[in-house]
Amino acid sequence: MNLYDFLEGNKMENENRELQEGLFLYEKSFENIRAESPDELIDNHKALFSIMETLPNGVTILTTNFKVVYTNKKMRAWFARNRHNYKIKCYRLFHNDQKVPCEKCPATVCMKTKASASVIHDCGIDEKTGEPMFMHIHVFPILNTRGDIIALIEYSYNLTEQRKIYSHINELESYCALLEQENNLLKKALEDRQKSLQDLEDNVNNNMNHYVKPALEFLKTRITPEEQKIVTSLIEESIFPITKRRTSKALNLSARELQVAMMIKDGLTSKEIASELCITKKAVDYHRSNIRKKLKIDLKVNLQSYLKAYL
Repeated sequence: MNLYDFLEGNKMENENRELQEGLFLYEKSFENIRAESPDELIDNHKALFSIMETLPNGVTILTTNFKVVYTNKKMRAWFARNRHNYKIKCYRLFHNDQKVPCEKCPATVCMKTKASASVIHDCGIDEKTGEPMFMHIHVFPILNTRGDIIALIEYSYNLTEQRKIYSHINELESYCALLEQENNLLKKALEDRQKSLQDLEDNVNNNMNHYVKPALEFLKTRITPEEQKIVTSLIEESIFPITKRRTSKALNLSARELQVAMMIKDGLTSKEIASELCITKKAVDYHRSNIRKKLKIDLKVNLQSYLKAYL
């Protein structure tokens, strides 16, 4: 929703609602004022015009042929580049020397209906930024004693900053929507990757159950128990990068420490491990010490029991 729709619709913010209430009171203050000409209006109600000079929003008085009779201090500040005197049409003064009235001119509507009218549109150039100002203009009539319109009062509220804010909000909303879309794509990609890894792991485990384990059972009749352990260990090491079933602490172990740990888990003594790996018992004991240190296993805890449970 753009700013125009927001302000024209039913969902007005407090600031705009307060503006509408203020305009109502402002219009009521002129309902009983009567004058035969714009000059008489200004001369006979100087106190009221003194008040209008202090208003934070713009006030303009027009004749029925769109000539500007009066602009308050705020209007003169907004349109400082232009001349503020009699005989200048409002659409020339406030709309960059435009030659005809605006298509949605509220003054034209007001003169036809003798009732207040309002419009929200671009109006003039901001003196500070050089950009078009976005104004909410409310017009209501001043009548003579016969009930004819002799002047129009325009109350102008500058919505330029609000439009910038809404434009920035729309940009942020679009950016957030884009980020959310990208996040969903990344989430989907991650889910697909995890599913692929799970499918791979399931496939490896399935192959282990259907092909490798039967092969190991067959090998039991052909090789020694020690050779069986070595073959089993090699198979487990080969599929570990896929299954990743060890504890995260075990990832800190070196390849040799992991090999020793697997043998301890299978119940081999330090002497037996040294014999199978062709290293000294002292080297095995050194590896055992490092395993306890890296896995943070207390000396009171049985190393084989721990490795069976967590490795």
